[in-house]
Amino acid sequence: MIVLSCIIPGQPVPKGRPRAFIVGKGSRRFARFYTPAKTVDAEKALAEQVMLCTGGRALPIQNSVRVMLTFRSGRRPGRGADLDNLVKLVLDALNGVIWSDDRQVVELHAIARPAEGAPCTELRVETAEESEAEEMPGPVEETFG
Repeated sequence: MIVLSCIIPGQPVPKGRPRAFIVGKGSRRFARFYTPAKTVDAEKALAEQVMLCTGGRALPIQNSVRVMLTFRSGRRPGRGADLDNLVKLVLDALNGVIWSDDRQVVELHAIARPAEGAPCTELRVETAEESEAEEMPGPVEETFG
C-alpha cells in the first residue's frame, strides 16, 4: 500500500560527515562530535517539505516500509554527490515524520539522474508486508555465473 508519494523541490543535498573538535586540557581532553549545519538545515527543510505532502501531520508508521527515491540533480552525471549520502540524509530526515526509525526501511531503491528541469527529490513510501517481500537472488556465483 502506498503511504506517501511526493516531489521535494530543490537540489538534493548529501548527508555530511560528522565533525569533531577537541575540548579540555591535558589528560582531560576529549572529542566532541557534531553534525554540520548544512546537513541539519537540509534535513529540517526536507522534513518540512514532506510534512506539506502529508497535510502537515507526521505519520510515524510502525510497520516495515519500502522506499523509492529518485534524485534529480542540476549537476552533470558523475559529478554530483555520492548516492549513499543522498539516501542517508532522506532516511534520517524522515525519522519521526514518516517512520519512527529508519531501521523500518527493509527495501530501498535509489537512482541519481540529471534533472530534466528543476532539481528535486522524488519520494515514494509503501508498506512492506513480509509476505510481499521479494527474495533476493542466490549467491553472486549463481546470479552472475
